[in-house]
Amino acid sequence: MLTSVVASFCGVCEDYFEATVEAFVAFGIAGERAAQSSNVKGPGSFKVTFFDEIYNLTPEIIEKDRKVEV
Repeated sequence: MLTSVVASFCGVCEDYFEATVEAFVAFGIAGERAAQSSNVKGPGSFKVTFFDEIYNLTPEIIEKDRKVEV
């Protein structure tokens, strides 16, 4: 799934390195937020919650929660 996220980011950015780093950052933030969710009861509900977190990411959330800078 990460490869699909990276491809999506590369599709809208001319610098593929920066796009790849940003995709990894977004993927990691979504995973962390899903893991902290009270909706997660196991791997099935984690996957659904993770998809919801990816969908609901905003630039503000990414800037606030990021741990890596390019």
